[in-house]
Amino acid sequence: MKEKNPPKAAPTADIPKVGRPKTGKRSNPDYTQVSAWVRRDTYRRVMDRLYIKEDRREFSDLIQTLMENWLKGKR
Repeated sequence: MKEKNPPKAAPTADIPKVGRPKTGKRSNPDYTQVSAWVRRDTYRRVMDRLYIKEDRREFSDLIQTLMENWLKGKR
């Protein structure tokens, strides 16, 4: 009679991880991904300004700042 025990997996500690390290907003539990419908021309103008005039500031940082300022004004 054949044994039905599956083969044991190799220990994962010995296998080096491949890919990028888990850093950044995607891996940070304090952040969540959201989406919104915005006018295409507005989005393009904002991205141009962020890239050129704001020294490549991230769009998510702009949105975070705008939302925090909006909440402060709604007391």
